[in-house]
Amino acid sequence: MVVYGPGFTRSYFDLFVSADLNAAAGLATIATNPLGHGYGPASTITVDGPEGATFLSYGRGKDLTGDGEIEAAEGSQPATAVSTDAGDGSTTTEPSPNQVHGLRGGLVQTVVDNMALVRTVEAGMTVPDCGVAGDVALSADVTRYYGLSFGGIYGTMLMGTDPSLSRGLLNVGGGPIVDIARLSGFRNLLAATLENNDPPLLNGGPGLDGFTESWPLPHDPPITDPVPGAMRIQRYLSDATWYGRPGGPEPYAPLLRKAPRGAAKDVLYQVAFGDATVPNVTSGNIVRAGDLFDRTTYYRNDRTATASRNPHGFLADPTVSGRGQAQLQMTTFMASGTVLDPDTPAGPVFEVPIADADNLQCLHYPHPQTGADAFPPPAEGECPPRPADAELAAADGPPGEGGGLRPAPARSLAATGAPAALPALGLLLLGYATWSARRSSS
Repeated sequence: MVVYGPGFTRSYFDLFVSADLNAAAGLATIATNPLGHGYGPASTITVDGPEGATFLSYGRGKDLTGDGEIEAAEGSQPATAVSTDAGDGSTTTEPSPNQVHGLRGGLVQTVVDNMALVRTVEAGMTVPDCGVAGDVALSADVTRYYGLSFGGIYGTMLMGTDPSLSRGLLNVGGGPIVDIARLSGFRNLLAATLENNDPPLLNGGPGLDGFTESWPLPHDPPITDPVPGAMRIQRYLSDATWYGRPGGPEPYAPLLRKAPRGAAKDVLYQVAFGDATVPNVTSGNIVRAGDLFDRTTYYRNDRTATASRNPHGFLADPTVSGRGQAQLQMTTFMASGTVLDPDTPAGPVFEVPIADADNLQCLHYPHPQTGADAFPPPAEGECPPRPADAELAAADGPPGEGGGLRPAPARSLAATGAPAALPALGLLLLGYATWSARRSSS
């Protein structure tokens, strides 16, 4: 038995993306919806085809905004704003006092839900009436987990805390959650939160989506002239990150191997070059926190025919070049624990393990605080070492790879010009099974 963790806005039906490959390797796949996912409890799933059917899907969403609809992940975190009926045919919209909670509670609850799923399998489960096979008793051996994106985020928390799970493949996760939002296509959602703050925190400037936090990335030079209002935003983001620590993946990463609660876990991280949904910088935070460089596969999307696409969904999206190879690595690892280089011999697309830890210090796409060109330029590929800092060099990354000794080229965060929009994708906006989800306010 293998437990699967769906991505943000997705549901347990996404297990069909890889369950067939798992089955061929002798693995049965099971999943549960993350908190707030799968639309409402009365939502339905329709299976197409001559013997198709419509049945309840038991979604876990909830109408938190008061608009009468349940969106794909509504209920996983507090609403940014709440609409109420004024009683005269009109509605009023006010900021939610709970929005600071973010995904903290939703991620913790989803971890607990997956623990409950593991315990249920361990207690014994039978799938009734499986055609010619009749009733099928599932194995009570459930020690393996794999999750994509959001599933890689709460999967890090799950693997660090559940003693039953000993092997895990964690795909394109990252943290802190606030940094994922501000550096990716989710920046507009963070902008809505800042706008609904009292007083509003949007400060304009060159940054995308109406705000500029003037917060340098690891390779940026120090900022001595922050945009007016940036320090208020920095304090807000810092407080939100501190508050969200119990529901973020990076504090749990050391529990995998560095300081395990029991036996160390057998884990494999998959990260994609230039991921515009969960940025490489945020994935690097998990890898550094858990000292997992030797267990990190780096998918070099920049060396493929689909280099112009956001590679975030490379484990599930058939339109991304490396999908088949990534799935082969995942299934092999789940079945045997073997870490396979899927483009051996001498293939350039998968680095197993990652060849240069500094590549997890760059975005590899235009800077969302400025809209400036990607750094480093795509033609250069590799991210240079961080500016020299003895303390950082001693603490950051494996020996000889972290910190670096060469100063980064001087760059300005005051760049202007037309910002380049990032792909506004969900953490895993994928769905390739032949079914359709219907929203429900029930």
